[in-house]
Amino acid sequence: MLLISILIFSIAWWFGLYLISRDVRDVRLLAAGTALVICALFAGYTVIAGIDAALPVSIVLLVLTLIGAVAVRSNARERGERLLPHVIRAFDYSMFAALLFGVPVALTMALAQINTLPMRALLLVMVGLAVAVQIFADPLENAIDRFAFKWFPPQLWQARRDLRAAASAVPRLNPALDLAALDEAEFSRLTRRALSDMGDLPRLSASALTYLPTIEQRLKQRGAPDNTLERAAELKTLLCESIERLKPREANGAGFGATDAWRHYNALYFPYIIGMKPYSSRYVDDVNGSLSADSHAALEWFRVSVPERTLHNWQTAAARLVAQDIRERI
Repeated sequence: MLLISILIFSIAWWFGLYLISRDVRDVRLLAAGTALVICALFAGYTVIAGIDAALPVSIVLLVLTLIGAVAVRSNARERGERLLPHVIRAFDYSMFAALLFGVPVALTMALAQINTLPMRALLLVMVGLAVAVQIFADPLENAIDRFAFKWFPPQLWQARRDLRAAASAVPRLNPALDLAALDEAEFSRLTRRALSDMGDLPRLSASALTYLPTIEQRLKQRGAPDNTLERAAELKTLLCESIERLKPREANGAGFGATDAWRHYNALYFPYIIGMKPYSSRYVDDVNGSLSADSHAALEWFRVSVPERTLHNWQTAAARLVAQDIRERI
């Protein structure tokens, strides 16, 4: 009975953390994952305290698992990603780590015939930490790299971060996805996602748009290697070119304008290419004095004249225009 309870705790704990780590910007995954983690912690408490509540806890965990499965499936479909390879990889690594650290404690308990509260707690803590370390391995390694290489050029840990993220993105990529056959709404949604990831090359590398035929052609034309990071970099260049096409022809060299003709260009160029966060006071403090005159004018214009919801609507409309431009190049 103890082993079954630990198995239930391990799977629920793993799936909850997996949902949270997969896409922190997806509210559905965050809510389902948090609920699963909380319920898994309660299941672990019942095991430690010796409370017989396996049936009701299992029912609740099953319901939350089904909700989480629907949410993660929807997220993968919206992003044009493969789900099964990534889930299997995460599950295998986590369960292997759980066995590696949990089995010695379990054997000690069995051989010494010690089934006390502290030993049960130790077993669950070891299993829980092993799973969590595997799920959050990439951010943990990034943090360790930043500390270990803080006396060296930042390009060192940044390169390791990018390569690590690119490797993690490979199980998510879906080369079999027929981008040309997607309807306009689906293609626009993928483009909108890619635009929001422009400032994060490792995240962009998981975009299904990296397998656009035009990306492969451009890589061949400039003799670049065909790998995940190169495809992401080329996609970023392609998106930047499409955003530049939104710039009004009457700009006459100007970098910013506040008329209606500029709104789609402004909505994408400054937040995604410049990296501006107009509604964040922290961003203003961080970059105070480093903005160009055009960027500073755009920042003030966003803050004074453009509500955040309006900017979001402009970005959605502009993403459709960018998607149309890209589709015409397929």
